[in-house]
Amino acid sequence: MKVDGLNPLPQASSLTRPEGTDRNSAPASQSGAATGADEARLIWDQNRVRSLASQITGLPEIRQDRVNALQQAVQEGRYTVSNEQIANALFAEHLG
Repeated sequence: MKVDGLNPLPQASSLTRPEGTDRNSAPASQSGAATGADEARLIWDQNRVRSLASQITGLPEIRQDRVNALQQAVQEGRYTVSNEQIANALFAEHLG
């Protein structure tokens, strides 16, 4: 739509609202009405976040038990990786 002196915007009073709504009502997505749209609600729980953060900081950066188990498996010839796994890892690393 071109806006100029020849084609002015319609006045707000000439605009219509969908049936069942008024100027003071909340939009359907806020009023809880089913709209068929996806909705996500994030709840900030400061205590839960602090608890999770402290749990994470308590974990070692390197899980030595896993490293030891993998080293032993490699030394004993029990650790095998398929060509597909190698290719997927390379693609993920470089194109990822």
